[in-house]
Amino acid sequence: MSDTDDRRKAAQEALAGPERHKRMLDRETQLTERRKQAAAAMEGSQQRLRRITREKGEHEKEASEQERVHAQKRAEEMTRLRKAETERLKRAEEETKQKEDEMKLEEIRRSEETIAEIKKKPTTTSALRTFKGDMAHAIEKGASQASIALAEEERRRAMGASIPDKTPSSAPRIIMGTATVLLIVAGIGVLGYTFIVPYFTGPAEIISVAPVRSLIIAEETRSVDMSGMKSAQVLAILSTVIGENSSSTEMLHIYFTTKETGTSTPLRVTAPTWQRAVLPRMPVVLMRTLEPEFMYGVLRGTNPSGFIILSVDSPSTALSGMLAWEKTIASDLLPVITGSDNATLTGFTFQDRVLRNLDTRILLGENGDPLLLYSVLSGKKYIIITRDPSTFDELITRLATP
Repeated sequence: MSDTDDRRKAAQEALAGPERHKRMLDRETQLTERRKQAAAAMEGSQQRLRRITREKGEHEKEASEQERVHAQKRAEEMTRLRKAETERLKRAEEETKQKEDEMKLEEIRRSEETIAEIKKKPTTTSALRTFKGDMAHAIEKGASQASIALAEEERRRAMGASIPDKTPSSAPRIIMGTATVLLIVAGIGVLGYTFIVPYFTGPAEIISVAPVRSLIIAEETRSVDMSGMKSAQVLAILSTVIGENSSSTEMLHIYFTTKETGTSTPLRVTAPTWQRAVLPRMPVVLMRTLEPEFMYGVLRGTNPSGFIILSVDSPSTALSGMLAWEKTIASDLLPVITGSDNATLTGFTFQDRVLRNLDTRILLGENGDPLLLYSVLSGKKYIIITRDPSTFDELITRLATP
């Protein structure tokens, strides 16, 4: 065959292209299938069985390998997804923590600014003196109305004021003298009833009453009538209650009442009124944020502990007030929640702790034992004040109970 023929044949094959290649593959496939059929026709039954078994094993092995590959890919995909989810959660947690830290720093900054503003403001103001006020002050010091009138007359005479020369008759003098004596006697009676009688009548009786609404669940509720009481008398009652023996861990809720007169209906004492009577050194910035509702109670048991829950309208302002109160809060509150004021408080400062995932300020004693702790709950707008972490834990648990 000449070169021209070879080139012509190559050109024809190139023109045939894919169709010729497909026909060749089909012919090879048909030939392979025919060879298999011929081999199957020539093989015996034993050989056929072995062949079928071998082909089946190969198919199963191939299917198993494919399944293993798919399972491995699925496992790798799940691992990748879990890793991505873990990283996402970690980033979200870090972002949340960063935001919380920023909020805490902002609250601390605001608290420091509030405290600085409070310190800049004058804490005392000079009282406006009036004749009425001077007269009341003189009566408290033991002077009579008659001596005050004579002193005023002498002052006017020294200043050159004219004094009437007209001498009153004896009858008006008798009437004025009698009225003066009666006024003095009445004044002594009022002063005695107001300032002396409460100290001799002793502490008011603690009356067991039907349960009333409290901020947390309590097994027992009592009321204390504070009418005419001083702070020392209220503290004496609370000390008696805290010192009561009880083998079981129970919550006692005490609410306070007062009466305008001996026969009038008892009125519930609100937080600001109770604070002024029992905790007079509470900072003004904290007092202004107090809501009327509050709770005083005792967690009984082998180591009983009192507690106070205050409702506030602004947790950030309340925190500022509590921080400002830390200088005297221990001496003010320990008698209220422990029933004793014998603790030595010199040289101790509050520390930051986290209890039940809540930021807490705690005062530790000489041996590291807790003396006092408090926490401002922003969610519920409460301030919890108590003595030890176990009582704090019980209060948080009961607050979470509907």
